[in-house]
Amino acid sequence: MLKVFPDIDIIEQIITDYTAIEGSSKAFTVDVGIDKQGRTLLIEIHTFNSCGTYGFDDKALIRMYELGYKYIVNSNKGLELDGV
Repeated sequence: MLKVFPDIDIIEQIITDYTAIEGSSKAFTVDVGIDKQGRTLLIEIHTFNSCGTYGFDDKALIRMYELGYKYIVNSNKGLELDGV
């Protein structure tokens, strides 16, 4: 079985770019994939509250949920839809 791992430098750059955005969540997850050419690609970034913890039970969990909650409360804005 072939095992392929993502490029950690790319993931670190994704994180750096995201955290540089004003108003970005302070607790988030990054989903990445690898295409057939072996490139590491961003699939999605979302605030921590919208992900499963899958057994993560560190004491930092409560703080990450708190930061995710604050992001949701502080960034929740109405949507402007064309033609609606």
